[in-house]
Amino acid sequence: MAMSPHTDAIPRRLVPFITAQGLKGNLSALPLPELLIQLRKTGSTGILSVETEGTRKAVYFHNGRVVFATSNSPNDRLGETLLRLGKISVEEYELSLQQISHGRRQGKVLIEMGAMAPQDLWEGVETQVREIVFSLFEWPSGDFVFESTSLPQKEKVTVSFDPLVLVLEGLRRIDPEGALKGRYPDPGLILEGVKEADLSGLEPYEKHILSMVDGQRSVSEICRESEIGDGETQKTLYALFCAGFLRVRGRKIRAAGEPAGRNVSESALAAYNSMYAYIYRYLLRETGPEADATLQSAVSELHAAGGLMPACRVTKGGIIDPAPLMLALAQIPEAERSLQLTNTLNELLYAMLFAVRKSIGADHEANILKALRPDSMLIEV
Repeated sequence: MAMSPHTDAIPRRLVPFITAQGLKGNLSALPLPELLIQLRKTGSTGILSVETEGTRKAVYFHNGRVVFATSNSPNDRLGETLLRLGKISVEEYELSLQQISHGRRQGKVLIEMGAMAPQDLWEGVETQVREIVFSLFEWPSGDFVFESTSLPQKEKVTVSFDPLVLVLEGLRRIDPEGALKGRYPDPGLILEGVKEADLSGLEPYEKHILSMVDGQRSVSEICRESEIGDGETQKTLYALFCAGFLRVRGRKIRAAGEPAGRNVSESALAAYNSMYAYIYRYLLRETGPEADATLQSAVSELHAAGGLMPACRVTKGGIIDPAPLMLALAQIPEAERSLQLTNTLNELLYAMLFAVRKSIGADHEANILKALRPDSMLIEV
């Protein structure tokens, strides 16, 4: 299916990335796992090109499946891949290079030399394609363009990978503290499993995490009970969400099991920060990188009001930095702190919601208000 602005299968969060030429944006706003799943859903045929700092890689799709990949990085070439697999020797590799200049492909040359069997060539191409795709999971940014087009006929040796399988395998490999950490589900979200999902391709530890998703526990509660640590649990939840095994049911304003001795003001800020983070993530899905500037501007406009406002600084993820705000709060008479803090946090919330209305419309503001409406701590979305 061709990717176009009028394709019904494209969710609203992808609309900002649609251009007349196809799908266009940056991996910092729409990372590769989510791109792969979208192209799979739409059954797209074409070429996804990604570039950063002079390195360019391309992934070829046919009817939603990955069939080839290219890269201008020397380490991604077929010959280097065959060397790493132990299919050929260094001598055979160097000898084959001498014959490529005559317009012959290195794989064909190596087979004609007797350096490897035909099945080795196909295994080498499969590994090459997978490694190029997986390397893009580690890119924190990179301009991408997807163009709906017929595939080059010169590629005789192709593969056929389900992007869903590549996403699961690729996310298993990455560092949980790496480039995709900012995309992990918010700690306050309530997730639920998708019925009748095929779990046959999941690892035992992924099924362990999935078994704890019951539509009641928050992400932070699942992390606390998981046997594989917070980072790996959050990464696994992200993988399961991307792959379609999970969906968002709602969110908790305050995480269960909050320490009894926690400062009331800190608890209040944590609750509001959970809402601010939700607004940020919603806006990020709809507008991409502009979300940061939108919320920064909304909050900075309130600084002139004085009081606690100048101490409210929006950090990564749309949340307010607790340290300067708590320091400013300590200068206020204790009897007035609670009221001033609540008023300030509410003003910030209203300002962010108003920014949403101005940038993407009243319907989106209404969606967020519905999601943040308390209902026995669980907010349906």
